[in-house]
Amino acid sequence: MRTVAHNKNSGPIPMKKTSLAWTALAVCAVFAAPFDADASIITFDVTQLTGNTWQYTYEVTNTGSNPIDEFTVFFDRTLYANLLPMAAPIGWDGAVAQPDFGLPDDGFYDALAAPGFEILGNSLLGGFIVRFDFLGAGAPGSQPFDINPFGETVSGFTQPRVVGVPEPGSLALLALSLLALAGGWRARRDSNPRPSGSKPDALSN
Repeated sequence: MRTVAHNKNSGPIPMKKTSLAWTALAVCAVFAAPFDADASIITFDVTQLTGNTWQYTYEVTNTGSNPIDEFTVFFDRTLYANLLPMAAPIGWDGAVAQPDFGLPDDGFYDALAAPGFEILGNSLLGGFIVRFDFLGAGAPGSQPFDINPFGETVSGFTQPRVVGVPEPGSLALLALSLLALAGGWRARRDSNPRPSGSKPDALSN
C-alpha cells in the first residue's frame, strides 16, 4: 500500500548588411510564430539542501486556452526516495506518492486546484515545492509530467528554469535596430563611393 502525503499552503565584429537583415528577420519570425495550444510547460529550480537531500520548485506555464486544474510530476523509483510536499500556492493542494520497488511503481507529485484557482490560459503559477532524497549521481534533472487542462492530458518533460531570457517585445526591438543599422551602413557606403580597386572599409562603431 502506498503512502500519500498532502500539503496545503494558504498563505566590434563587422557584419554585412545581408547578415544583419537575415538575423533580424529570423528573430521576428521565431517570435511571431504562434505557440502550440498544447505546449504548456513546467519549469524547475533545483536546490541541494544537505547531502543527498534536494528540493524542486516548479512553475507551470499555461500556453493553451483551457485552464489547468491539475498536474502530475513523476519521480523515477531508481533515482528518488522520501518525497515530501513542502509548499503550494494558495488554492492548490499538493500530494505525493512514494516510489515503490515492491509494486513496482514510480512516485509522483500531484497538485490539484480548488475551484476558482485554476491556471488560466497564457498565464503562469509557481511556488510548488517538493523535497526528496536523490539516489543518482550529480544533480537531479528533468522529469516526465502530465498536465490536465479540464479533461485533456498533455505530457512532456520538465525544463530547467532560465533566468534573464529577453521578452519577445525586446527581441522585436532588437530586430528593428539591426535593420536600421544595416540601412544606415548601406546609406553611408552609397554616399561615399570607393575609388576603383580600393579595399572596403570596416563597419564603424
